[in-house]
Amino acid sequence: MSNTNTTLRDITGLGHEPARLSEAALIMIDCQNTYRKGVMQLTGVEEALQEALALLTRARRLQIPIFHIQHDGGPGSPYDLTTELGQIAEEVAPQDGEYVISKSFPNSFVQTELDDKLRALNIEHIVLAGFMTHMCVN
Repeated sequence: MSNTNTTLRDITGLGHEPARLSEAALIMIDCQNTYRKGVMQLTGVEEALQEALALLTRARRLQIPIFHIQHDGGPGSPYDLTTELGQIAEEVAPQDGEYVISKSFPNSFVQTELDDKLRALNIEHIVLAGFMTHMCVN
């Protein structure tokens, strides 16, 4: 009889303690205006943006590396970076010194420089925030 409460983290010995923000990099995923209105609008998006802003503000105070991921779906798509819909929401927009990485696939690591940049900075812990993260991190 198997224990249904055993997780992969239990099996591998990773534990359940979350990464400390002060010892991590923050990765803000797809905080784009396309989720605020139109065909891709998400329920609770404005409240989520305020929570993302609070986390981003803490990360900036801690002066940890911050990465902004934005999906580029090309012209005419809900992720068209040349339009207002495709832009990162103003509230959580990147500031000087923060990394911005565009992606063409849902997964933030597929054919992007995210992994290389994290490794180059010797980052071992990450904190993820944003929209549609169940598809954007694999």
